[in-house]
Amino acid sequence: MWDKILNQIYRVNKLLQSSNISIDQASKMINCLNVSLQEMRDSGNEQIKTEAISICDKVGIKSELKIKRTIKRKVMSGENSSGEDISADQFLTLEYYKVLDNMMAQMKWRFEQLSNIAVDFQFLSAHSLSVTPVE
Repeated sequence: MWDKILNQIYRVNKLLQSSNISIDQASKMINCLNVSLQEMRDSGNEQIKTEAISICDKVGIKSELKIKRTIKRKVMSGENSSGEDISADQFLTLEYYKVLDNMMAQMKWRFEQLSNIAVDFQFLSAHSLSVTPVE
């Protein structure tokens, strides 16, 4: 599950550390990473669970989620405390979405900050220098 997410982040991270990358290219990469994370979130985690189960079967590990104690969801103020217990599968899904939402929020913030910088220094790009008339 985390392999896909972390590999995408790792590749973008390595490219961002390159010395010959421009600000606008970096901004586009961060935006593409954010779009990719959003697609993973929208597609749900059923495919990821299926892949994990098949890997467990190949290796010979039991693929069922066992819980020794019941996990109860924290009740926020204003919610009804119905005392519903959640299964391990539901807990895993909730945590998956929490992590993806947090990463997407961070990527969105970084993209916005980098986009502002790119706009401020756009006049230094090779394209704008070649298009700008000399007086």
